[in-house]
Amino acid sequence: MITRNIAQSLFPDKNFSTHVTSVDDEHKHSHEYFEIVYIISGRITHVCGGETTEFRKGMMILLRPGDVHTYVRDLGECSHRDIMINVPLFRKICDFLRVGVYEDVVAAETICSIEQPVLLLPLPSL
Repeated sequence: MITRNIAQSLFPDKNFSTHVTSVDDEHKHSHEYFEIVYIISGRITHVCGGETTEFRKGMMILLRPGDVHTYVRDLGECSHRDIMINVPLFRKICDFLRVGVYEDVVAAETICSIEQPVLLLPLPSL
């Protein structure tokens, strides 16, 4: 199994990094950082914590450090934006939202697989 850190990502920054993925994500791995995955187009199967969920355009996934997960590209093409945030910055973001949010996220039994869309955003036109 692979454990990734921010320095292994494209355009690394010590606090934050992002890239778009359309291939090469079908292997079990975890991260040393928080990752927000936003499905840009298509559908993909996500496996995390023993749960298998289909995600589609407009859905988001939040992964915590150590959440072991993989994707299965059995539903056609899919692109997703991966946003990697180191632990200290994620904690600051949570504390800005509400004291205790970080602790709630870390303590949750599972948050990496969500049944309903968290946020549906229109894509900006280019």
